[in-house]
Amino acid sequence: MTPEEIADSLRRSVEIESGKPLVVFKDPAVSGHGSVRVATPDTAMHVLRYPPSADIQLPYLTAFHCGMLLRSLRAESPQRFDLVSTAAMRTETQQLIQAHLKTSGADVPESLIPNLCSQLGDGLGIQLRSMPIAIRVDHWLWQQYPSLQELQRTNVSRQLQESMQTLGPSVRALVPLRMLNANLAMNCAFAMFWGELWGEPELAVPYTLAGFEAAGRQLLEMVRSIDSHPNGDRQLVEQWASHLNLTAWYRTVTKQ
Repeated sequence: MTPEEIADSLRRSVEIESGKPLVVFKDPAVSGHGSVRVATPDTAMHVLRYPPSADIQLPYLTAFHCGMLLRSLRAESPQRFDLVSTAAMRTETQQLIQAHLKTSGADVPESLIPNLCSQLGDGLGIQLRSMPIAIRVDHWLWQQYPSLQELQRTNVSRQLQESMQTLGPSVRALVPLRMLNANLAMNCAFAMFWGELWGEPELAVPYTLAGFEAAGRQLLEMVRSIDSHPNGDRQLVEQWASHLNLTAWYRTVTKQ
């Protein structure tokens, strides 16, 4: 199958298994990997938005997001979940960020600090919810659909390059160590996965040199050892949260 045929096939699978259409459209307000709004009992459709710059990558992006949706749909009801933040996350991350900014010298206007706190706290939760499962979906796509690999590699390579920015001084000036360490450990696991799959272990070297080799390897081992069926995804996210010391900030809840 061509990449376009793969994307169409997976899109049909989502629509058949969920009973709702998946609408895909270009959105200049979206960046990166695109985003999906999953249909609820009260909404008529799933919506995939992607940035204009990703036109060429659209077959892969569609396949990837469909893979994520299918894992959720194929989990048994008690194992279908969302990740929510706790009150402690809001309070503690705000305290950490405010204290960190005072010592780092980062020039952040007082009026922008609440938005920064929300951005960093929510972003860490999104990464925790998506990255371990994304590794499983990407591995499945790589194995099952060789004709998609060129687009997949281009997109993932860009992700890996963008993630490297978190090692830079500008990010360290903004992000408290506890939050940054969790982010970098997850980035390390992601880089290790692709480095091993592509035979390019150097992809993870910046993270291992920064001291995240053990943490990244342990996270990646969880991806491989915890039940690979979609029923195991909830446990996987919970185990990552535990290992990263994030259980007080984020918890899984069963989807209604």
